Amino acid sequence: MTKKIDLKKITLGANLIAMAFILAQINQKFLSGSLFSFKKMPIVDAQLWVFWHFPLFVLMFLFNFKYALTFLLIYLFIDGAFYSSFQYIQIYNTFQTLFVDESAVIVMKNIIFGTFIPILAYLFLSFLKMNEKNYQKMLLFFTIIIIIQSISRTINGYAWLTIIKKNLSTREGLFVNLINAFFNGGTTKSWFILWFLNLIPVITSNVINLVVFLLFRNKIQTIYQQFNFNEKHS
Repeated sequence: MTKKIDLKKITLGANLIAMAFILAQINQKFLSGSLFSFKKMPIVDAQLWVFWHFPLFVLMFLFNFKYALTFLLIYLFIDGAFYSSFQYIQIYNTFQTLFVDESAVIVMKNIIFGTFIPILAYLFLSFLKMNEKNYQKMLLFFTIIIIIQSISRTINGYAWLTIIKKNLSTREGLFVNLINAFFNGGTTKSWFILWFLNLIPVITSNVINLVVFLLFRNKIQTIYQQFNFNEKHS
């Protein structure tokens, strides 16, 4: 029976990971043009709703920490080896023209702080039950996730500060002038405004994914119960 249950877990987890990659490809192929620029945070160009992470949300609520960690590591490996490898090469080539000796380091920072840590932050959701009624506990874990993701993305984004400033120099407006004032006000102000600009999309993305999950929680739970898993949600 144990082997049968484990196989079902692997099947369900694999399907959710596959769904995440399918949604990511839909975003990349069909929703990345200038027509859809409204779905990104200005200046830092971060997605206001990373909807392809929703299957990872579901995965975290379904499985305990051990299985959740295993599936996230599999997701990160596939993403780094196949789906995002071309993007990392582009980043390397872009920064090689600016910082010859630091391009490889910047790519590693992008992998660690831009992808690895933000994704692993979702592991806190594995400590919540599918039918979690303790909303204070839920709020606490989501606050921790948001703090970790926003700080991690800020550290990653700081490597792009030169490019961000260069792009800002071609724009005009009150908002742009305000951002420039922070960037030109020293290191502390630069870090703060960069964190703030990354915090907004982190909040919106996590809140939307949570709302969608809560709306469809009963349906997800019904599908989940067909797999007869009870070690976490009994």
